[in-house]
Amino acid sequence: MFARLTLFILYFQIFHPNPNLRRWIWIGGLVNTGFYFATSIAQFYYLIPGPGKTWIGNINLDPNSPNATVGVVASSFGMLSDFYLFTLPAIGIMQLQMSKERKLGLISIFGSGLL
Repeated sequence: MFARLTLFILYFQIFHPNPNLRRWIWIGGLVNTGFYFATSIAQFYYLIPGPGKTWIGNINLDPNSPNATVGVVASSFGMLSDFYLFTLPAIGIMQLQMSKERKLGLISIFGSGLL
């Protein structure tokens, strides 16, 4: 959550003059923060042992368990937000007045984050 939020703050500083992009950066930051808070609460609920149980006894390796489902949803959302973080600067860079070669070079620098 904090790594993605840092990128949203960086994008906000870089693309501050563009009001539409600023709005999408705010939306992305708020959705990411809300999602990761919600999944953290769900993971705590499923993983913290109840009264009389131990931490080791609470480990469930079943791939159909609720905590595994939360993990799959969180990783899928992480991939989706990575692509979102790639498209935001690409849209901002495409609106700049510079040659196409420089635009593609800058987009490829931001695109290295997908790796």
